[in-house]
Amino acid sequence: MRNSKELLKNRKGKEANEFYILNSFLKKVPMSVAFFSLEGDLLKSNTHFNNKLGLTKADLNEFSISKLFKKESDLNNKLSDKVEINGQYFNDEIEFERKDKSTIWLKISIFHERYPFNRSKILTLVANDITVTKKALKRSNDAKSILDSIYENTYEGIYRKNDARRIEYANSSFLKLFGYKSLKEIPDRSFSSLYADSSIVEELDLRLIKTGSIRNEKILFKKSTGETFWGLKNAAKSISPTGEINYNGAIIDIDNEVKNDALLKQKNDELRVAKEQLDRLLYSASHDLKSPISGMLGLLNLMDMDYGNDHEIHEYLKLLRDCTRRLDGIVDGISNYTLNTRERLRDEAIDVVDLVDGVWEDLKQLYGSEPISFSLKNISNNPSFYSDSGRLKVVIKNILSNSIIYRDEMKKESCIGVELDYQNDHQIITITDNGIGIAKSHVDQVCGMFYKANNKVSGTGLGLYIARETILKLNGSIYITSELQEGTKVVLSIPNSSKGKLILKKRRFKITGQHKPSLK
Repeated sequence: MRNSKELLKNRKGKEANEFYILNSFLKKVPMSVAFFSLEGDLLKSNTHFNNKLGLTKADLNEFSISKLFKKESDLNNKLSDKVEINGQYFNDEIEFERKDKSTIWLKISIFHERYPFNRSKILTLVANDITVTKKALKRSNDAKSILDSIYENTYEGIYRKNDARRIEYANSSFLKLFGYKSLKEIPDRSFSSLYADSSIVEELDLRLIKTGSIRNEKILFKKSTGETFWGLKNAAKSISPTGEINYNGAIIDIDNEVKNDALLKQKNDELRVAKEQLDRLLYSASHDLKSPISGMLGLLNLMDMDYGNDHEIHEYLKLLRDCTRRLDGIVDGISNYTLNTRERLRDEAIDVVDLVDGVWEDLKQLYGSEPISFSLKNISNNPSFYSDSGRLKVVIKNILSNSIIYRDEMKKESCIGVELDYQNDHQIITITDNGIGIAKSHVDQVCGMFYKANNKVSGTGLGLYIARETILKLNGSIYITSELQEGTKVVLSIPNSSKGKLILKKRRFKITGQHKPSLK
């Protein structure tokens, strides 16, 4: 390539002036410009062109227009006619790979021009960098491709309708959901025709216009065959940059779920009625059985007093008493269970010491002949403890009964101890015994219904189950630890009710002399 300054010195007049203007233009113009011979050799290019293509001075000597195209055939096919005819030019977008393997997209225009040096015909190339635009377009196309793929492969029926309720787009799942092969098959493409109940159309559309969306609306739709199904509809209003209003939405087939829910509700209602009937039966039966059982126990005690001197008769009476007590325990368990499930919680003041003493006195009437040592220790008393005394009595009676039933007859003395303590607004009741104990593998299961850790002893398997269910009703807790042949420890924690806490708080203020400050 000839030196520009030397050429400028050799040119005079108009051509020199044209060259000067061109050279100045090439330096200042913010775009890539290059001149090529008709054979495609580079004659001159501006710095912008060189920098964009990453060309060095050495590259310029060997650069030709063909290197802008990936294949020689592309060049021949694209430039063959258009640039050879005066008055026409060539436009194209090309991707160029630079030496550093990075790529750049250029929008190029090529046309005929007269070269200032010798006035011969040349090819003038003007290029704009459109790399950012191309990448943005690719991202947009990729995103659209992904979105289209999601729309077409999702199991949800996706649609778009305009402000006139006319469906403009529907994916394959939508068409399949309603039994159509194409949008054309939907009557007038009207979304309203898809509702089983046309009376809800206006209400739904007004809500969509007013709020801009509909969320999880359960609607009965109609298929092309006239068959109906339940669908879950979500829709949202959208406004395009030109102000066009559309509504985009999705519909999920929930027909099976709705029908299953209806069936489940029916079964639950039937189960609730059956449970209520069973509860009434158990409640009535347990109360009706209680009186004759008490009479039987009384008669057996009288018979023992009259005929107990006869060892054989005494043993028979003892067996009869044990069986009757067991039956009484079962009836008590049923009665207590139904009471716990049917009766509402009471909120009443409880003297826990008196309650435990009363329970023990009742048990002595039932098991009076058994040699058992009983102790009651009250560590800290709360005179304002409120809970349900009936339910608490059931819990303590069941646990103490278990201590009696599962006593260790091999030991010289059977001992049962109750310790009362009030801590952190909870009444703590600890019941210990030195009975046969429970194996560690059974401790976590003994509160199950009819579960017995020891089949050698005649228990009902209901005591601890009812105790746990009742204590949970009181929002309390039960904790059991035990060792075989050592005994069992049961710790009950029952919260004081809000009423009891308030009374206790007032009592403490009164005792300590504290009072609320007056307002001045």
